[in-house]
Amino acid sequence: MKRIVAKAGAANSITMLTRVLLPDDESDVNAVLREELERNEFKVDSYESPLPSLESFKPYFYKLAIPDITEKLGK
Repeated sequence: MKRIVAKAGAANSITMLTRVLLPDDESDVNAVLREELERNEFKVDSYESPLPSLESFKPYFYKLAIPDITEKLGK
């Protein structure tokens, strides 16, 4: 059986090309998520308002979108 070993930089070359859309109106949540994603070499476009994030959205441009979905209970 042939053993396949990934090269050390293979994962980094993939994530560097991955663009993430991050709309979240809570600035602290937005900052923590953005910093963690960027630390892992993702390119992040973060917004604290939904309208600018919708205006910047381009089909097939982002590999991942992390929307701010909050369910309000009791209202």
